[in-house]
Amino acid sequence: MCIEYLLNQLQNEMPKDTLSEESLDLLIDNIGNTDPYIREKNMDMIYLLITNHKLDDNQINKLLFHCLDTLKSDFKSYIEDHVFERSFSTLIIATIVEYYNKNDKLNNYIYSKILNQTIDYMTTEFDVRGYVSGKGWAHSIAHGSDLIVACVKSNKYLNRYNRVILNLISKNLYKLTEDYSCYIDDEDERQIYIIEALLEKGLTDIDLSNWVNELLNDFNKSDHDDLIYFRIKKNITDFLKTLYFRLKFNQKCHLTQSEIERMFNDLYTKSS
Repeated sequence: MCIEYLLNQLQNEMPKDTLSEESLDLLIDNIGNTDPYIREKNMDMIYLLITNHKLDDNQINKLLFHCLDTLKSDFKSYIEDHVFERSFSTLIIATIVEYYNKNDKLNNYIYSKILNQTIDYMTTEFDVRGYVSGKGWAHSIAHGSDLIVACVKSNKYLNRYNRVILNLISKNLYKLTEDYSCYIDDEDERQIYIIEALLEKGLTDIDLSNWVNELLNDFNKSDHDDLIYFRIKKNITDFLKTLYFRLKFNQKCHLTQSEIERMFNDLYTKSS
């Protein structure tokens, strides 16, 4: 059976009970398919199977641990496009975390494994392309951010991870593509969702303000050539602009808003 046939079959009719192992294996094999139509449709179908209870607990665990293993895959080459499997695996893990939370099936051991491995993955991921011509969305930073949000929103989340996750965002803002392109596909907004999830879990205005201050101070002390400097600067300033307006529109964190205003006033005063 080919993946196209299976996807069309499932789209027309969901299994009456649980999905067969053969079909699940075929879906797993195509998580990172470089045909964007197949990859997106495959992802949508996995989401529907999970949320409609068409995978049993053993099958969900099989899918989860495959995806977690994928996050440790080859980080050395753009050519083989392993990023597609890593990136779409994070979306699947996020779906499973949300499903487990809703159905009260997420134990402490599994949650800790997911969160720590996600942090390791997001620290290590270097292929930060957004849309790839002919192959569709890679979007590793955006998809990985979605997974972090799902983890933070879990009732298993502990505030001691706040600083780790904020530092993770800082590191990701320094990342550029292989040809030194900066983020252009809403990666800034997807990372803002992490901040909003942290605020819902008790991150304080003063802690966020201090982190924002450190972010720009550390950048000003960094040593990069002109092109890399300006591209990283754009990542950071785009992120801070998005954060500022999200906080302003939601009437949150006035101290952080003031800190961002001060920073941009200093930045533009020096530039004039």
